[in-house]
Amino acid sequence: MQPAESEKSYHVWGSDHVVYGPISLAKVTEWLAIERVLPESWIFSNADGAWQRAGERPELAETLKRTNARPRDSSHKKSREERRTVTQLLRELELFKGLTEAQIESFATYAQIVRVNQFMRIAKKGEPGDSMFIVLEGEVRAYLMVDGRECTLSCVGPGEFLGEISLLDEGPRSADLAVNVDTTLLRIPTARFAELLKEAPALAAPFLLALSRSVVARIRKTTQRYEDSIHFFGRKISS
Repeated sequence: MQPAESEKSYHVWGSDHVVYGPISLAKVTEWLAIERVLPESWIFSNADGAWQRAGERPELAETLKRTNARPRDSSHKKSREERRTVTQLLRELELFKGLTEAQIESFATYAQIVRVNQFMRIAKKGEPGDSMFIVLEGEVRAYLMVDGRECTLSCVGPGEFLGEISLLDEGPRSADLAVNVDTTLLRIPTARFAELLKEAPALAAPFLLALSRSVVARIRKTTQRYEDSIHFFGRKISS
């Protein structure tokens, strides 16, 4: 029995050698429109249980015809060039060591490049954590307001990240975040990361592993500082 139209799903073999899916026909046509899927891309349909080139699938013919007929969008070209620039920055980070350059570029499609002017706040304490930030250029300050005075917790520079717990629990922000200078961020929204987990777990897994290791390293350092402070004050009291 053929699947109902609403139940039809597809898998796409990406140029980054990652299989994406299951995804809907609407998603496939959307990716065709932005040239994330090309006519030569291999696509599997659960309706017929076969792999075919996108250009050979009848249900994609109209979309391909419109895509080929339209003038090239310069903004799309600029977006691809921007993603390549971001890829060059990200491939030096530990979080992306487990991904190839092509996979990092694919990962970047699930994120947003955000440019923030000096002193602007990007997150407020108590707000729902809806994204993680990776600093590409500039500096972000995490701080708390205590009795009307600012207490700086940390300053994070290029290659470092903040808000990583938001990808997991979407809990409230534990501090305010603002930029000290003009800053460029890679913002990973929790909703988009959930799509990545569903569509390409093989792409998300090495990133999550590296992220977990980084979080654990931070916890170990915090624990060590807490232990050192206890020893310090213990010696002060005893003396």
